[in-house]
Amino acid sequence: MLKLSVRIEVIHEQAGGTGKKIEFNNVNSINITTSIENFTDLCKITLPRKARFEGTDITKIISPDDKITVQLGYDDNLRTVFRGYITKISTTIPLTIECENEGYKLKRIKTDPKTYPDFDIEDFCKENIPGFSLKVNPCKHGKIFLDQEMSLTAALNFLKESLKIYNYYFFFREEKNESIFYGIYDHSQIPENNRRTGKFEFGKNVIDSSLKLTMKKDINTQVITQSISSGTETSKPEGVTEKWPVIDNEKYKKETHFIESLINYDPVSLKKTLSELAKLRHENLTRDTMEGTITTFGEPFVRKGDVAFLIDENVPEHNNKKFLITGVTYNFGQSGYRQILTLGGEIK
Repeated sequence: MLKLSVRIEVIHEQAGGTGKKIEFNNVNSINITTSIENFTDLCKITLPRKARFEGTDITKIISPDDKITVQLGYDDNLRTVFRGYITKISTTIPLTIECENEGYKLKRIKTDPKTYPDFDIEDFCKENIPGFSLKVNPCKHGKIFLDQEMSLTAALNFLKESLKIYNYYFFFREEKNESIFYGIYDHSQIPENNRRTGKFEFGKNVIDSSLKLTMKKDINTQVITQSISSGTETSKPEGVTEKWPVIDNEKYKKETHFIESLINYDPVSLKKTLSELAKLRHENLTRDTMEGTITTFGEPFVRKGDVAFLIDENVPEHNNKKFLITGVTYNFGQSGYRQILTLGGEIK
C-alpha cells in the first residue's frame, strides 16, 4: 500500500535580508485550487494543534509574505504542486495557513497612468512583469490611455474589457521548477513539449465523474473578428473575412449560440490575420468539448494545461480521447490524496 508523503518548505525572511528555511510534513489537510481561468491559485494548509519546528510553534516563526513550496506524493516520490506566498496565518483552532501563487505579487504591482500610442499586450506584460519567464501572445490595438494608477491585475482586467478580448487568458503555470506567466488566446496554445499527458481509466484510477460531452456537430457557433481602430464597423480588407462561418443575419440570430469577439487587431498592420484568426478560433470552439470533472488519485500527477487521456469502454464518446485540463483541485489528508480535474476541449 502506498504511503502518503508531503513536504512543506517555508523561507522566512529575517532581519538583514537573510532567509531561514523551515521544513515540516505534519499536516491535517491541504487543499489547492488551480485554474487557467484565474490569475491566482490558492492553497490552504490545516495544521495539527501542536505543530512544531525545532520545538517552536510553527505559527510563531512564519509570517505573511514568506515564500512557500508544497510538495505531495506517495512513498517519498514528491512533486511540487504549489509555489507561492503565505497570505494569512490563523492561530485559532484549527490552525491554518492560507497562500496564493505568484498572482499574489501581481496584485501588488502598480501601473502608472500612461498613454500607449501603439499598444501591444505582449510589450505591456514585458514592461510590467519583471523577473518572470513570459509566454504572451501579441495583441496590437493602437492608442490606449490608462488614466489612473491601478494594480497590474486590475489593469489586465481593464484591458480585457476595453479591448473585448474576453477569451484571452492570463495565468501562472509551474514548469521546470519555475513559474511561467501565460497570456494566450486559447488553452491549447500551451506548447506541447510543456504539457504532460495523464492516462485515466474508468474503473481503475478514476474514482468519480460528472462528465458531459458536447459533440462538435451539436455546436452552432459563429466567430466575428472586429478591429477597434475602425470604430464599431468591422474592417473589410480585400480577401479577409471577419465572420466564420459567413451566414446571413437572420440565420445567425436563430442558430448562433454566441459571438466570440476576438483580439481587436489594428487592420493596418494585421488585417491579413483577421480571417485566419476567425477560422482558428472557430475550429477551437467547435471541437468535441468535455464539461464537468473527474476525481482521481494523486498519480498520474497533472497540472492545469496538461492533457487527460480517457479510457472508458462503457462510453464510446469518451474512450481513447484526449481533453485539455483547464483546472485541478488537489485534496490531501487523512482520507488520501485526490486530484479533481476540470476538462475542456478535445486535443487531437
